[in-house]
Amino acid sequence: MEKNPDDLKARFALANWLIAEREYSGALEYLLAIVERDRAFMDDVGCKTMLSVFELAANQPDLVSHWRRRLSAAMN
Repeated sequence: MEKNPDDLKARFALANWLIAEREYSGALEYLLAIVERDRAFMDDVGCKTMLSVFELAANQPDLVSHWRRRLSAAMN
């Protein structure tokens, strides 16, 4: 990943693995990087997946709130 920070497919794959492991914060970090680098990547999959993670992590309101703010900032 560090050798090619623009490898969005690898970032997305890692994010999905972290989601499966319920490591939501790490997954959201990778997904936000996708949003920041290329909003159009795979039909805005970074943002859409972040929204899905927010639903999965609904029992962690502080985490969701933090990442919603970061997503909002990245989109504006």
